[in-house]
Amino acid sequence: MKTMKKALTVLTALTLIFMLTAIIPASANVNGGYLGDVPRTAVKIDVDGERDTIYNYGLAVDVKYEKDREVKATGVVTLLFSDGTLYAYAEVEDADVKEPSEEAHTTTPWHSDSFEVFINIPNNNNVYDIMQYRVDWTGWPSVYDKNGLQAYGQKAADQYFKYAAKRTSTGYCTEFAIPVDAAGKDIGVNFQINDMYGEDNTLTWAMVYSEAIQTGTDSWAVNIYPYLSLGSYTEAKETGIVAEPTVPPAEPTAEPGDDDPEATDDTAATAKNNSDNSSGKTLSPGLIAAICIGCAVVIALIIALIVIKKRKKA
Repeated sequence: MKTMKKALTVLTALTLIFMLTAIIPASANVNGGYLGDVPRTAVKIDVDGERDTIYNYGLAVDVKYEKDREVKATGVVTLLFSDGTLYAYAEVEDADVKEPSEEAHTTTPWHSDSFEVFINIPNNNNVYDIMQYRVDWTGWPSVYDKNGLQAYGQKAADQYFKYAAKRTSTGYCTEFAIPVDAAGKDIGVNFQINDMYGEDNTLTWAMVYSEAIQTGTDSWAVNIYPYLSLGSYTEAKETGIVAEPTVPPAEPTAEPGDDDPEATDDTAATAKNNSDNSSGKTLSPGLIAAICIGCAVVIALIIALIVIKKRKKA
């Protein structure tokens, strides 16, 4: 009898553990806030610095916030996901676009008018899981991480992603096609505009808003990165957006932020969803069913223990 009671107790504990792990994602970092779902698409996207029409249906994120500096250059990055690739088209408004120096290209590429994409695929708090991709307005690329990777220039960076850039009347545009093997998952992200301005080439920057601190997130402060979904709820077609029935209701997002790249962990900015995206997430029907079954099992085990106890007394 004691053996059976112990077995039932263990089964109850295991069931409860299962239910908790089903409800709470093991690695998801939600501190920075949810930016929305990046629509998946089957429409071909040309990475040439021109805005393809399909971007009209992508997830738009504002990059315009700093903590304690005057914002000089701002922009919007629009995101789409297709066949394992994250596409990002950034439109930057910069009234003082400067020619980058040779030193900037070879040793300090963040000292140029440029746009950066930070990706944390596991969506965790580990800075060593971040990959940083950058393109300046001339089309000069770079890739960097905290594990020793430092790929500056076409010959070094071309193996990691596709990119393009073009000058505009109000600033410049950059375009990224980054391999991201995380379809249907949540990933941590950060976006940053580097801006060189004035006769002394002062560096300032704008970034994405973090709900965790009610201000802009820092370049490498992964613990306060916002996050987004990759093709989980929406699909972008040439005729518009198709929403899945599980897409959560839209809610307004907050405001302001600031930071810097490789040098130090000192940056910020903001993010927002387009009107079709949300700032919350719902449980899938399958997960809800699993939780209900788990509850039923626990109740059944408790009843069995009570019955056994009464029989023993009798």
